[in-house]
Amino acid sequence: MKKIAVTGGIASGKSTVCSILHSLGAYVCSSDDVVHSLLNLPSNIERVCQICGDQVLIDNKIDREKVANSVFSNPLKLKELENLLHPQALKEIKVKFEKVKSEGNFNIFVVEAPLLFEAGWEPFFDIVIAIDSEEESSKKRYIKSGHLESDFKRRRKRQLNEDQKLKRAHFILVNKSTIEELENETRKLFNHFS
Repeated sequence: MKKIAVTGGIASGKSTVCSILHSLGAYVCSSDDVVHSLLNLPSNIERVCQICGDQVLIDNKIDREKVANSVFSNPLKLKELENLLHPQALKEIKVKFEKVKSEGNFNIFVVEAPLLFEAGWEPFFDIVIAIDSEEESSKKRYIKSGHLESDFKRRRKRQLNEDQKLKRAHFILVNKSTIEELENETRKLFNHFS
C-alpha cells in the first residue's frame, strides 16, 4: 500500500484533490482532523492550557479558534504547541496506516498534510504531491469559505514558502484552471500509482 502525502499552501486545493482521490478509491485522512482530535485528549488539555492560557478552555473542551488566536501572534507558543501535537499526530497516522493496511481494502493511503515539511513528516511517505496554486486564487477561496484575509496572511506566513514545497515534492498538481482540469490531472496521477 502506497503512502501518499498531499501538501501545498493554504487554500491551494488540497482538500479538493483528497476528495477526488477518495472518490477514485484511495483511503484518505486529514492531519488537521487528527490534530483536532488530539487537542481534547485529557493528557493534552492541561498542556495546551499551560501553553495558551485557561481562556482556551470552554465547557472542558479546547476551543480551536481561541488556540489559533493565541499561538499565531506568538511564534514561541506556536512552536511549543506544534512540538506537543505534531509527533502525536504522526504516531496516530502511522497507527491508522497499519490498521488500513491490515484490513487490505485499499492500495493507496493518502494524508492531507498542510505542514508536511514543517513537521518533518516526509520520510514516512513514499510519494509527496504538492498543489501549485496562485496566491490570489487561494486567498479568494479562503475568504469565500468564511475566513478573514488577515487570517490567510497570518497562516500563510507560518508555512514553508510554496516554491520550496513544490521543489521538494515528487509530483505537482497545478490548480490554476477549472475543477474539471484539476480532476483530470488528479485522475491521471491516481492511475499512474494504481
